[in-house]
Amino acid sequence: MGKSGLLEAFEEFDGIRTEPLKKVLGGCVSSDVLPFIPGPHEIPATWFLLKLAKAGSVSLRDAEVAAQRLPQIQSADAVLHVLQMAQHLPDAYANSKTAIAPLLEHKRILIRVWALDALVRADPAAPELIGLIDNAAKDSSAAMRARARQLMPLLVKTIG
Repeated sequence: MGKSGLLEAFEEFDGIRTEPLKKVLGGCVSSDVLPFIPGPHEIPATWFLLKLAKAGSVSLRDAEVAAQRLPQIQSADAVLHVLQMAQHLPDAYANSKTAIAPLLEHKRILIRVWALDALVRADPAAPELIGLIDNAAKDSSAAMRARARQLMPLLVKTIG
């Protein structure tokens, strides 16, 4: 599928119903979506990337490009989609830690939660993560505490 078919689906997307996006999902590859990130269609474009990543259909390079573009992405939903891709392609995030780290201070808790997740998955052997996970385990947010519990085994496996 070309950019015109994607653009049509992106323009039809109302921010809630994903049916227009699902109609064209099978006909696109991750590199088709990257030109829309960042930009006015970054939410549906990153939704596409996340769906493709869950299906194992995003190249490591495309995921890395998306992660490196985090500082330019304006929509919190689009940022969240890109951060959530780290679960499926953690190696793609290894060179994007400086783009991810500032998101630990984001005003939206889910951005902070998934930024922590992406940082841990990007480099589970980084010693500074022990302090971050320890603080997250004591956070006032139940979502942050739950994510810290889920991430702890990744650190234990790597750090020992």
